[in-house]
Amino acid sequence: MGKTQAERNYLAILKAEIEGIYGTPLQSPKNFTECCKIITARTHKTVSNSTMKRIYGYVQAGNNYMPSTFILNTLSEFAGYKDFREFCKHCKMMEQTQGDANMKDILTKTAEHLECATKGLYQLCIILGINITRNRGNKIFFTK
Repeated sequence: MGKTQAERNYLAILKAEIEGIYGTPLQSPKNFTECCKIITARTHKTVSNSTMKRIYGYVQAGNNYMPSTFILNTLSEFAGYKDFREFCKHCKMMEQTQGDANMKDILTKTAEHLECATKGLYQLCIILGINITRNRGNKIFFTK
């Protein structure tokens, strides 16, 4: 599996989910040992303490460190997904949903601003003595 920036971002999300399942931040050797045991019990796959410590930055790893596909799949399975690819798809869907929510918010605010502008334009036309009429096609005409 390629090591794209998106996958690195998704790994950060996965790490947070794992800590949520574990119930506390992974910050001590005891935490890593216990979490690895829980992962093994749930998935029947082994993730070593040293690997977990590298993933969470507890021990030094290269700047571009990315766990193997097996480890990513195991951690994703622990978090309730089939594999890391499915986890990434879930993250993409959440991004899309968030994007849709943002777009809906933008459209709502735009409609509110347009309504205010329309009311302002109507008031201005009254002040200037301009008549506003609509034809059957709902087109607006301005006449003096």
